[in-house]
Amino acid sequence: MAENTSTFTGAAADGTALTAVYLTQPAANVAIGLVFAGSDLPHIVHWGRPLAKPDTLLAAYDALKPQRVSGALDDTAWPSILPTQAESWIGEQRVVLRRAGVELFPKFTVTNIEAGGVLEATLDAVSGESYTDVAGHARATGPVRVPGVIVTARDEEQGVEVEWHLELLPGGLVRQKATVTNLFGADAVLKKEIIKYRTKWISTGFEVKGNKKRAKEFLNEKCREYSKRNVDYCDMYFADYMVEWLDEIEPEIRANTYRGYSGNVGNHIVPYFYPRRIKIQELKVSDLEDFYKYLVFEKSKSDGSEPLSPTTITHIHRCISKALNDAARKGIITVNVATLARKPHSVKFKSQYLNERQVNELLKTVKDTPIEVPVTICAVFGLRRGEVLGLKWKAVDMENRTITISETLQQHVGGSYTSPPKTESSYRTLPIPDKVFQYLLAQKRKQESEKRSLGSGYIDNDYVCVWPDGKVITPNYLTKNFHQMIVESDLPNIRLHDLRHSVASNLLNMGFTVVQVQEWLGHSSAATTLNFYAHVDKTSKLNISRTLDTKLKIDL
Repeated sequence: MAENTSTFTGAAADGTALTAVYLTQPAANVAIGLVFAGSDLPHIVHWGRPLAKPDTLLAAYDALKPQRVSGALDDTAWPSILPTQAESWIGEQRVVLRRAGVELFPKFTVTNIEAGGVLEATLDAVSGESYTDVAGHARATGPVRVPGVIVTARDEEQGVEVEWHLELLPGGLVRQKATVTNLFGADAVLKKEIIKYRTKWISTGFEVKGNKKRAKEFLNEKCREYSKRNVDYCDMYFADYMVEWLDEIEPEIRANTYRGYSGNVGNHIVPYFYPRRIKIQELKVSDLEDFYKYLVFEKSKSDGSEPLSPTTITHIHRCISKALNDAARKGIITVNVATLARKPHSVKFKSQYLNERQVNELLKTVKDTPIEVPVTICAVFGLRRGEVLGLKWKAVDMENRTITISETLQQHVGGSYTSPPKTESSYRTLPIPDKVFQYLLAQKRKQESEKRSLGSGYIDNDYVCVWPDGKVITPNYLTKNFHQMIVESDLPNIRLHDLRHSVASNLLNMGFTVVQVQEWLGHSSAATTLNFYAHVDKTSKLNISRTLDTKLKIDL
């Protein structure tokens, strides 16, 4: 039944790696979809009629994820397929596990996913046993193959493993079963030392009656104060610290920077370190070096992904180093071991670019597409992605024919917003070439016409790069669709940011000085222009060769 089982991979809005398993039962016209977030147990996100586009299950994770309650200390829990103390939801029973009379608190990490046809007999179905399908018809069970999934997860520290089966029966019903295994053995002594907690009473000074709300606020404040104390981190695992660190720095850094850190933590750091249960105060140089070797040599083999480049691993290393620097500053650790760890050598970045002919070909390619306007502007002014999407009509001076770069569009969980440019030098005012002025004027009139046509249905936000209804074009959409368009064309395989490189290189080839190009692009120094964006095309090289040939006097 492999044809009735599909698997998709992607990432959540917060960067968490997602795996979706989609099962269909043609006999009942029923499908079920599960999503695995990182190494967590799966969530059931669909159970009903088959989906026209099963890959939308990945988007369903973000859509269905419970919203955080304002003022709460913890995130709202998902309903779980196996509700334990750590994964249950309020009001529902949970699975209770005990060893030698001591209750366990497992946090299961998925170690294996098997999707395909599985036997109903795995659920101990007996031939002749009956059930009622979704249409109300009585059906008999038997050892027939049905679409299903088997998930293995474990908590190494607690010594518990669970094997969870889900099977989609011919009648459209779902059967599941979980088998729990004691990894320490039935008679084994609990290996983890039992921690004894002391209760500390703090007087609020409030009257007993009529102060329930004030007392709760007082408790929340004391919890927040306690969370900031070093003692909270004494026994904290490194993986848990990285997650907490992300929450702490989010308000202090740019959204794009946070998304990069979040992706590194969710996709690489936590999946590796969480199962190893290394405490932050016990983290060694060798632990990090083993981690980097794993990323280079082993990760792609284990999950079938593309091998990570040395540059990507360097970004991961910098993320860890910054987090440990913050930990050292707080007194949680004494030494940032990341500063001593050896990491793979970075590969010198070599950007690609389009020459003048290829730029004109690109402009023809994007004509009459949703990304025409931002790509055209980028090809002229060399704007960054956030700069072009954050450009507003108020920054376009039609009278003096200039544009001012003063805002960038940042994409974040829950939507987009504008922020100041990347650096002080990124603030700049540029003259608009005549052809570009006429182009922008036509776009302005087109938007005004669409606004009149849609009336109240038009989103009037003053952005230059928008959909016909005024909705802003998001950074991710622009990047994704530009890449797709390049792949389908005969142009070199460039990134959107390489248009910035193209502008710099072509201006330099036209004879403009480095300082002039620097000011046009908004670089903080001329060195940036030379080191990253200066290319000399084949024509320029030929001109140099011919000039040298006429000037040099070489005896033959």
